[in-house]
Amino acid sequence: MKKVLLAAFGIVALSTSSVVAQDITLVPDFQRFVGGSGDQQAASWFTTGDIARSGAANVNSTYPGGTSIIIPARGGDNLIRVIDDLDGSELGTLNMTDVSGGTFPYNAVGATSTGQIYAGNLIIGAATFKVYKWDNDTSTTLPLAFEVSASNRVGDGLNAYANPDNTDEVTVVAVGNNAASPLVIMQSTDGGDTFNSSTIPNVHAIGVATDGERVFTKRPSANIEVFDIATLTKIGEITPRSGFAGTTSALDFYKDGSRELLALASYASGTQYRVHVYDITNYDIVTGTDVPDWPYQVDAVAGAPTNGNTNGTAGVSLWRDGDLIRVAHVSSNNLYAAYSSPTGPAVVGDAPELGNWSIPQVMTEDDDVFEVTRTLNDPAPWKVWRNASEGWGSDIGRMGDGNQNMPDFATTGTITYYYDTRDLSGTGWQPETESLGATSASNVPWVAVGNFQADTPEGGEWNPDSTVTVLTDPEEDGIFSYSFVASAGRTDAIWKAVSNTSPSWGDETKFGTNGWSVDPGDSNNQDIPAYDAGDTVTLEFDAWRGRLRATVAPASSVNDWMMLD
Repeated sequence: MKKVLLAAFGIVALSTSSVVAQDITLVPDFQRFVGGSGDQQAASWFTTGDIARSGAANVNSTYPGGTSIIIPARGGDNLIRVIDDLDGSELGTLNMTDVSGGTFPYNAVGATSTGQIYAGNLIIGAATFKVYKWDNDTSTTLPLAFEVSASNRVGDGLNAYANPDNTDEVTVVAVGNNAASPLVIMQSTDGGDTFNSSTIPNVHAIGVATDGERVFTKRPSANIEVFDIATLTKIGEITPRSGFAGTTSALDFYKDGSRELLALASYASGTQYRVHVYDITNYDIVTGTDVPDWPYQVDAVAGAPTNGNTNGTAGVSLWRDGDLIRVAHVSSNNLYAAYSSPTGPAVVGDAPELGNWSIPQVMTEDDDVFEVTRTLNDPAPWKVWRNASEGWGSDIGRMGDGNQNMPDFATTGTITYYYDTRDLSGTGWQPETESLGATSASNVPWVAVGNFQADTPEGGEWNPDSTVTVLTDPEEDGIFSYSFVASAGRTDAIWKAVSNTSPSWGDETKFGTNGWSVDPGDSNNQDIPAYDAGDTVTLEFDAWRGRLRATVAPASSVNDWMMLD
């Protein structure tokens, strides 16, 4: 699968003041804990003592699989480790020849989409800040070193970025955990062979990320600050989710098609496993008062240790792997892990509880019927994404059309949404293989309409105001039905279900063999099997799952049953 780097593994922070939508919980690929056992046991070089403070996903790895995670661990042999992104096993180490100097010779790492790896030392006062570059994660050549004279502490956070439109343009950024620390910006136009550097003074931060034009920084108990590289000035802030600003520092940026995503990781004891991914595509950075939507999260890790982390360091990295959004996370003194976004059908809609059309509400499956339940404060149109990871390219709505929203029936409160993928070919139910609906459809009355109405006690045809051909749901399971004994035979009978919330035709919702329609749209009629006078015709409409069926019981079979009884 093609992999695209979202951002490097640095220190991240974000939070929100109120829940905008129910975020999607990421699924663990692996989790390795300090003190864990079996396949959840961390390596001996990953321990307490703040020896691993960062990490980066390398999406252009030379190892089989094409992706690795880089962790600069100062435990054991003092090596930068390369681990597998799917199971956390160790793949190798980087060549550390001539990596020296500073309080720590290496501390934070970043990786670009081209596979280059960058690591910086940590200095705690005016000194030479060193950045090392490896061309890939199996390179045996000596790392290339670049030096920047810094006025104060630098190296707590580092990130690297290659312009996807011109990978010769590389940006490396670094920050320090001191009020007087500079933001170091290094830019290359020759693929990282040479760099020009600039600094912005007094940028106190632990986490840092960049998109080549802006730099995002984060320190505990502060908003995410955003700086413009061209002018070397601060341009605004991003307000984190409530309860998540004070305990976060690790940060990463990724441009996922038209979406701009920012990952933020917590470090505080008891919450050091939390990761939030924010969508800042339409966020007003200059104003910076609202909280951005957060499509993905890791909010709890059962059974993991809660060792302290007084340095406030962590690592987080974002990337796309085929259909999946993936996150790598290093929680200092506690764990290293990787996660993937879930796949499968999901609901999106015009309400915070339905993700405001952007955050898919993933459905659970039972015998090929997918469902999700939400409690809405206001009515909201909606539709289904066949696959949450594919988004709008997989949506389905009225009449099987991704461009038409499903009706909301003016319903609030608790609603269950269904996406039915059962193949019911040969059973009489239509649509045969794919349909959708919701319990909100029970909020309106339904009438069976068609030319068959002429053969009912009421007579007439195509009458949505009928008080006779009303579809009822006595079992309250979403299946509405109407039965009648035909007064005359017919070979061309057709019907559909119509909501008669308004008098006569106009503005009504209809359901036919190709699904839902709203006036003036008109779904297809369903054929009723030929019947004779005296036959019993039953019309069924599964409003929750979106199917309908017509069956005929000949009068002879009914009489035979009565005689046997």
